[in-house]
Amino acid sequence: MYKTFGVLDLAGSVIMKKSFAGRKVLRQGGVLFIAAEGVSELKKRLAGLFEKRYATQAPQAFVWVAECPNLHVNKKSLDILTATAKAAQHGLKARFNVDLALIVVDTLAAAAGFENENDAAQTQGVMTILQKLSAATGALCLAVDHFGKTEESGTRGSSAKEASADTSFWPSSANGQTMGRSATPGWRFESCAEGGAGMIFRSRLGRSTSVLIEMGSR
Repeated sequence: MYKTFGVLDLAGSVIMKKSFAGRKVLRQGGVLFIAAEGVSELKKRLAGLFEKRYATQAPQAFVWVAECPNLHVNKKSLDILTATAKAAQHGLKARFNVDLALIVVDTLAAAAGFENENDAAQTQGVMTILQKLSAATGALCLAVDHFGKTEESGTRGSSAKEASADTSFWPSSANGQTMGRSATPGWRFESCAEGGAGMIFRSRLGRSTSVLIEMGSR
């Protein structure tokens, strides 16, 4: 329910170089947000974040696009996204004197256009595109995804998605369950790559973030 609010909170932390989930942000920079769905709500959510958390209405180093090439079908999707990211980098540098540090794809399913989300080859191919995009731009690529039927089952579809990621994180309550409106909000992180699967730690959300999440809708 709170996927986009959570990732916008992270984006704000990167732009402002403020802590996220109680941990320091070491690299400040701009954000490119690829809104494969829900773009109509993005401006309002972004304004709410900076007004409520950072008490500012000033322009920020945040660029968004409302279209994404089909990552599964379009053979030129990596070239298109790389060109988009480099254009964003140029604009961010010229206007804010910062480098592009974070690329968000929201959501992975909408951007990928999977024929079969359970097919490991399809999901691995899409994750490889995001890895190459990160390598080409020097920015962290973060894909927003949906849970399966339960938190224990991980993200929806093939496990190749999580296996290809360095880290997965999701909102959860203090007792580790997927977060609902009445729960004490926090973040649960899981290291996935390089043999780190199963290394889990939790961090509570900041007070202002909790307000934004409770006020928000899907």
